[in-house]
Amino acid sequence: MHTKAIIFLLFSTFLWANCGNNPDDLQKQVFAIHDEVMPKMDEIYSLRKDLLETKTNGTATQKVL
Repeated sequence: MHTKAIIFLLFSTFLWANCGNNPDDLQKQVFAIHDEVMPKMDEIYSLRKDLLETKTNGTATQKVL
């Protein structure tokens, strides 16, 4: 599953679970999650790249392990 799809599903689930809340509070909560996840995107892309290389090469590197 693509990273954007995962993020969309997380936000959708969060919004669905909190549908009774004030929209302003909900927006603040969504941005708090966004601000927490976004700094980790470089690491996620790097790990994804390493995993794809592992799949192609057939061997796991120490970095992946």
